[in-house]
Amino acid sequence: MSFEIDHERLMLGEEPGIRITVVGLGRFGCDAVGSMAGKKLAGVEYVAVHTDPAALKESKAPVRLCIGSGSASRGQSSEEERKLIATQLQGSNLIILVAGMGKGTGTSLAPVVALVARNMGILTIGIVTTPFALEGKAKAQSAAEGIASLKKYVDTLIVLDNEKVQAQSGEGTTVEQAFERTGELVCGAVRGISGVLTERGLINIGFADFSELLSNAGEAAIGMASASGEGSAQRAMAEAFRNLGLPKDSAALLDGVLVGITGSVAVKDLTRAMDYLQEQVGADTAIVNGYNENSQEPGVAGATIIATGVGKARKPETPPAAPPRQAGWPVSLPGITNMGIRPPAYLKRDLLPEGMQGLPAPASIPSRERIDKGRPETPAFQRILE
Repeated sequence: MSFEIDHERLMLGEEPGIRITVVGLGRFGCDAVGSMAGKKLAGVEYVAVHTDPAALKESKAPVRLCIGSGSASRGQSSEEERKLIATQLQGSNLIILVAGMGKGTGTSLAPVVALVARNMGILTIGIVTTPFALEGKAKAQSAAEGIASLKKYVDTLIVLDNEKVQAQSGEGTTVEQAFERTGELVCGAVRGISGVLTERGLINIGFADFSELLSNAGEAAIGMASASGEGSAQRAMAEAFRNLGLPKDSAALLDGVLVGITGSVAVKDLTRAMDYLQEQVGADTAIVNGYNENSQEPGVAGATIIATGVGKARKPETPPAAPPRQAGWPVSLPGITNMGIRPPAYLKRDLLPEGMQGLPAPASIPSRERIDKGRPETPAFQRILE
């Protein structure tokens, strides 16, 4: 077990108040936070956690934490290691965990760090990826188990599906490019989440509102997009909403939505963008929104949407009540008696009026003996047609 601070790489956020700590776990997580550290996001600190000292040394994260390769790699940790983790999380308002699920270290360590954060009462968001199909079924199963375990301890969990990344890639995309694209999505998600808190604008999202929406929120989704030109805010909002990847007809089931818009846009454009979002999620879904007139690119509007309550099972629709049983004959069956066709015998046997069960069928109804004659394999109503 070791602990190291690289003072040359340590970039503390300039924004006072909210302190966000991004913890990268395992190879993927350590690479991701190392890449983010170079972005110098305000108010964000980075910690890389691994069980392999050699792999950890390659990370560009300013704070690197190696916890023993034995029990920790199996999702367990010593009291001393948990205290060391807690020391790095102390004073944070928000913890964002980043890991690739299914690959061992990140899968087993993420629940450990999440539990420490939960015990400290810190709002915790997990951003994890699932394996590509080419990585095999064993990793897919390990990822599913890791996600289920992590979900118990984080407030909000965002799962980025690598197979969806592959589906959106061209035929010539290499494996390395696909993994790089996943890393970019994770970095974008962290930047989007931290930005709505630390980047101050004309309409700001308070941490109390942020925390209320994401505390114990369960599974969530994040969508980001940008657009330029006329109606840029509305077009960015629409694209970001599509990028949430929500199942069809599930938007109205969301618990809440947090949205941040950036860029210099017209007030009517911003209004139309918010109206579009409210229309998609329904009037009863709470929306917390922020607006920052500054943009990373001049003339470009950006939208970040975080939706909670993703994946909730739809309530089964109540089937229509069966029509009341009609007394007497003939029995009315829509589409059959209206055509002058008598119902088949197997239906008539169950529709006898009360008091008539067990009695011979009325004379107007073909008897079983008549129905069974001829070609028994042919239904009665077909024989009548003939």
